Amino acid sequence: MMPWRSNAILLVLVFCCLSAFSAFATCHAVSATGAGAKNGVDWSNASAGIPGTLVRGDTYYFADGNYGTYQFNQPESGTSVITFKKAQSYDFGRSADGCSNDISAGWNAGTMGASQAVFSGQTFGVTFFVNNSYFTMNGNGTSTAPGCGGAPGATFTAGPPNPKDCGFKLDNHSGSANKEIYNAMSGPANANYSYVEIAASGVNADQEVFGPDTGPTSYTHIYAHNSGCVYFQDGGDARTVSYSYFNGTETNGAPGGACHGQYSFEAGNTSNGVEHHNVYKDITGTAVFTFANTSTTHNNWVYYDNVIVSTSNSTELGHLSDGVWACINGGTRCTNFLIYQNTIINQGGLAGINDENGNGSYTVRNNLWYKAVQGVNFNGNVNIQDHNSFLASGSSCPSGSANVCNNSASNPFTNWTGNVFTLASDSSDWNNRILLGSPFNTDMANLAFSTDRGAYQFTAGGVVPPTPPAPTPPAPPTNLMGIVR
Repeated sequence: MMPWRSNAILLVLVFCCLSAFSAFATCHAVSATGAGAKNGVDWSNASAGIPGTLVRGDTYYFADGNYGTYQFNQPESGTSVITFKKAQSYDFGRSADGCSNDISAGWNAGTMGASQAVFSGQTFGVTFFVNNSYFTMNGNGTSTAPGCGGAPGATFTAGPPNPKDCGFKLDNHSGSANKEIYNAMSGPANANYSYVEIAASGVNADQEVFGPDTGPTSYTHIYAHNSGCVYFQDGGDARTVSYSYFNGTETNGAPGGACHGQYSFEAGNTSNGVEHHNVYKDITGTAVFTFANTSTTHNNWVYYDNVIVSTSNSTELGHLSDGVWACINGGTRCTNFLIYQNTIINQGGLAGINDENGNGSYTVRNNLWYKAVQGVNFNGNVNIQDHNSFLASGSSCPSGSANVCNNSASNPFTNWTGNVFTLASDSSDWNNRILLGSPFNTDMANLAFSTDRGAYQFTAGGVVPPTPPAPTPPAPPTNLMGIVR
């Protein structure tokens, strides 16, 4: 008999139990109108709207409905996060869903988990204020393609065909100049958004997501559409945007407006931004990615596995005056930019990459440009540019090793006008890539790259096999107990 061994086993079991339970949040049920006692302990007693005081570390499940505008003001408590989560038919607040309590009583998937939780309108020009750090908005969708809710809307103003996959919707489509999200915290943001639809108004002065000056922030599986101006205004420091779809800027035209369109505009010093596995469609105005203002520095930005496409080269939609990537205005400097394996289709404008001051540093590799202005304007600065393909671009080939230029090349894509950007065939025009390490060794569909340039590795028939859903996390351990002998 060795008592120390029994005690050790007990301690291990206790530690495991504490570890398991510490990972689970207390959950609350929220609906637009409330039910029962309206205390949020379960769906039969859902709180009527968001409680006035929130608990750090807890998760708030939202039923379908409209919640108006909101300001998140809960003070920080260390690094403890508050999570807003859309209730879905497969995740509505059970212990198996990661809750330390069970709020499932009274759950009705048909009335609570069949549509979106919507924030709409504006207070001081903003739909959703976030004034304090450590906040997560999780729409709780399952799609693996860029964006959420399936294919993009048929028009800029239309939502996706399966809106419930974008569990939260921030809606200002009928408003005046405004912001859907304003990250107004004074310190590091630590804010995360996923499976969210942003429905903008098309007003030329729109800034859909604004600030903060310091990250980190992350946005994944966002479907944003109908911006009159810009999707991200400032706040690029340590910002990651991934698996998202951005559909249109300057959608009501730009002449005489207060803002020149772009996907993102960074006016202050930034560093460590990452953009990957996104689609930027019909972004028009200054540039897709604009770094500007006087004497600012932007360092360590990474772009890979993205599709940048224009459906028109008209005066407004499809035209970029300063390039796809533009580092402009006096003294602005862009350093250590990595631009890898992106697909750029049918883009007009000054140049693909435009470093106005000639003082930046870029590495540009394995990109595929089709019917797009292929030029790079580094203003005499020496940068790395190799293994890029420029097809049907109608201009001279930029310098750099292993670049391919073929102005008579035919369309290489399965159906880019129909939103299918996979390669329809393999060809020497684009199948000589330079090998790159992780995370640059997989394509937009998360398949391994072997030969091809651009965002996709060719597969037979141009068909991308579906990505299997993420495995369901195991249920928490139950009935654990230690026995002391």
